[in-house]
Amino acid sequence: KYFLRATAHDALGAESLATAPQAFTVLAPSVISFGFVELGWFDILIIVILLVITGTSLALWRNSVKKQRRGLYGIVAARDIEKLSDLLSANIKDLSDIPSIKNAADTPDIGYLIGIMNENVAKMKKYLKEELKKLK
Repeated sequence: KYFLRATAHDALGAESLATAPQAFTVLAPSVISFGFVELGWFDILIIVILLVITGTSLALWRNSVKKQRRGLYGIVAARDIEKLSDLLSANIKDLSDIPSIKNAADTPDIGYLIGIMNENVAKMKKYLKEELKKLK
């Protein structure tokens, strides 16, 4: 805030009394004006910095939530894979316990196929668990 006083001088050297001090302020030139809002370069810089900080914070928050959700989906998927493999193993065991297949299991083809099915279920379970770990 600045104050200004004025005095008058004439050609003969007479000087008048000083006026009462008048206050005034100096503002930077405005770059953008919206009605009663006038923005200078500093104001624009502050707004841009705040926008960048807000955008970065929102992006980090969004990625954090997405990562957390993916982890939760991974847990559910791992549990479902465990249940599926247990059901398939139980079904294969039930299949091999059927009397007509049990008698036929003595033949190398049926016994071999049941063994392959058990092996494939175990491989599937192991592979899917490894892939879910990579997903997290």
